[in-house]
This record gives sequence, C-alpha cells and structure tokens, in this order.
Amino acid sequence: MFTHHRLAGVLAGLAGATFALSVAAQTLTPAPGCGPEAATDPKPLEHKAARCAPNSPPPVPLAAKTTIRMATLPTIENFAPFAIGLAKGEFLKENIELEVVNVPVSDAIQLMANEKLDAIYSAPTAGFYNAINQGFKLAYVAGNWSAPADGKSGLWALKGTTVAALKGKTIGTVVGPDSATMYPTATVLATAGLTPLDVVLQRFDFASMPLGLKNGGMAAGWILDPQWTQFVNDPDFVFLGGQALGEPLGGTMFGPSLLEKNRPAGVAFMRAFIRVVNTYFDGDYKKNDAFMQELSTALKIPVDALKRTPAMVWDWEIRAGTTDRVQQTFVQTKALQFPTPLPEARVVDRGFYQAAVGRKF
Repeated sequence: MFTHHRLAGVLAGLAGATFALSVAAQTLTPAPGCGPEAATDPKPLEHKAARCAPNSPPPVPLAAKTTIRMATLPTIENFAPFAIGLAKGEFLKENIELEVVNVPVSDAIQLMANEKLDAIYSAPTAGFYNAINQGFKLAYVAGNWSAPADGKSGLWALKGTTVAALKGKTIGTVVGPDSATMYPTATVLATAGLTPLDVVLQRFDFASMPLGLKNGGMAAGWILDPQWTQFVNDPDFVFLGGQALGEPLGGTMFGPSLLEKNRPAGVAFMRAFIRVVNTYFDGDYKKNDAFMQELSTALKIPVDALKRTPAMVWDWEIRAGTTDRVQQTFVQTKALQFPTPLPEARVVDRGFYQAAVGRKF
C-alpha cells in the first residue's frame, strides 16, 4: 500500500470549454499573454526557454471538478512548481484537485498504465519505454528543467582522474542503468571513446554518494543537487561533465486516463503548471528572498539549502531527439527489452502544452 497526501480545496470557477476533437487535431488559438515566445524551435539544445507573461495562460476551469493523481517525490526541489502551484491554488483555478502520491517510478508506471494513477512527474526510465513497447498507452508530455550554466550536477572524480582512466572502474549512481541520467553519463564517457559497458555501474543510496567518492568506494560518481556543492571548491576533486545545457531529461508523463479519456483535464493540468513557471520561476527566482521563504515553506526545505545551488532553468518543452538519445543509451546498458529505439512519435505527445499556450513552432 503506498502513502499519499491529499491537497484538496473548493470549486474554482464555472464551466470551461469543451473539446469535440482531440487536442492534437484542433487549430491552436494563442492563449492570452502567450506570444510567439511561448513556443520555440525544438531542434537546438541551446535556446531560450519558452515563456508567456506572468499569470499566463489564464485559467479555463473544467466543467466538472476533476481529480488527477500524480506520482512523484514531493520532498525535493524538482517538485518546486507543483509545491507552489498547490500552495497558490493554481490547480484549483482549473477545477483540478491534484493528489500527490509518493511511489517509486518503477511501480508508478504500472499503476499509471492500469489507470490507478493519471500522471508521473519524474524522468522517463527504461521501464517507461519498455511499457510502451509492450502496448501500454503512455506518453512523455512535458519537460521540467534544464541544467543551469553554473550548475555542476554530474560526474565527479578524484583530482587527476581522466575520463579515459575510468575504463573498467566503478561509477556510482543513485538510480542505476535504467535511469535517464545514463544518457549524460554516456555522453561524458564518449569523450574518451568509452560506453557504459566499459565501466562498472554500481548503485549507492543518495546519502552515501559523497562518502563513497571520498573514501574510494567508486572511481567517479554522478553527484546530484545539492551534494555537488561540497566538491566544487575542493581541490582534491574534479568535475568531468554533466547534463547538456538546454535539454530537459525529465518532466511529466501521462497515462491513458488523460491521453485518451480526458484530454481536456490534461490540458488544464498543463496550463496550471505552465502558469506557475511563467509567474514564479522565470529567471533567477532565487534572488527573491520573499519568494524563497514561500518556496521553503512549500517544499519544507530550509532556504539556505535551496540557495546552495543555482536557479533551475524551467522549460516545459521537449527537445527533438532527446528520447532517441536516451533510448540509445539504454540500448548500450541493455536496459531496454527491445533492440531499436522507439520513434519519438510513439513516446512523445507535445499536444498538451501546445494547446495550453495555444502555440507551436
């Protein structure tokens, strides 16, 4: 039995628009406050994240109150837009009661496929692609954030260690070879002609990662926020590389309840998320002391801890080719149960965020 906390409230607003056709089939009408900057060319990784004006797109409440159950880890900074959105009542403005469920992604994928959950906010794992290949109706529908230019979440090693020297050595990881972080790990290894099969991937729990690197339990480790901050000014360690700038690797996934049975609710969910990003998370939001106090309260994380790392670059759009590149890494790690990456059209549905802002590139 999994645990959950329920965030409920009163009905907000009156009946909204109905959809006679699927979102993907409709002609898009730009939402108020969402100009041309609300959609970007999905091909280049280096880009300015899409944005609307603050408080945009405005709410279009669903005709009936709708509960959406979303699996995620609600105690980390990645959850920030949802924490603020719930605190500010942004989902309720769409007539959505968002129920946050804390279950592992591996379990959540099966629950979502069986319509026990509606959404997952995490990163598409190998299990996500394997489930689609088996015929389950799932899709990656929105990004979350890309790495800040001054961020150093990534592969760290002892001073003097080169990427080439990692051949045959142990690389520590919190999430393992079926995680999307294997893609940037593989990218770093490729700079020395290596693949994930040339190293030993070993799982460590989050708390023990820094100690494992310091005491030699691993030759290198993929160190996440905010743990890398303890290495960045330490001359005994070296940063070998991290996530590509401008390319979100995680975000929101929907199951059949939103993809097929209630797409308007999926659009309303996306509209609330995008409105929160535009209003509260544009630019360097960590310089706003009053907002950081609000964020600290919503996440139950001290302000000092939040300020240790730079502001994330929140980006709801999905870059072209990301799922191809991630799957290709899973082919290398043998985490996929099939030999050839699924085409993007089978795993990505951009229609929800495009409908929310009323634009596409």
